[in-house]
Amino acid sequence: PKAPRHKRLSHLFHRASATSATSATSAGHQGARWASEKKLAELHDPSGDLLGSGGAASPPCILKIFGGAISRGANYKSVLATPRSSARQLVREALERYGLDPDDF
Repeated sequence: PKAPRHKRLSHLFHRASATSATSATSAGHQGARWASEKKLAELHDPSGDLLGSGGAASPPCILKIFGGAISRGANYKSVLATPRSSARQLVREALERYGLDPDDF
């Protein structure tokens, strides 16, 4: 039986902590299928620690942006948020996911 979809998606973002940082980083640069995998690989510094505020490791999280009024038939779009993400960046990324030009808003 197939794992629920949310568990499969979570695995993409938590796999770096489950495996060695070196293999996760190299896998992210070589065979990344999703933009979020590339983004996650960029969060690693050369020592393999996640970058965050105060030296504490803060994993990225997935925000679900519900846009029924923006795009008919689309339940939600997922956006990867990191401790360094600004609200402006997250809104821009969500609008792009809905196929809209963020500069129009």
